Amino acid sequence: MGTPTPWLDIRSELMAILITVYMSQRLDMTFQARQGAQGHKTIC
Repeated sequence: MGTPTPWLDIRSELMAILITVYMSQRLDMTFQARQGAQGHKTIC
């Protein structure tokens, strides 16, 4: 009970990495979409 099994630890680590990558990609897409929409109106 004290220490988690290594394979469970690896699994949770992989899940965390997958979630981070997925979320960063989503953020990147929305950011690019916003930049594209704003780019037509104003050029900073």
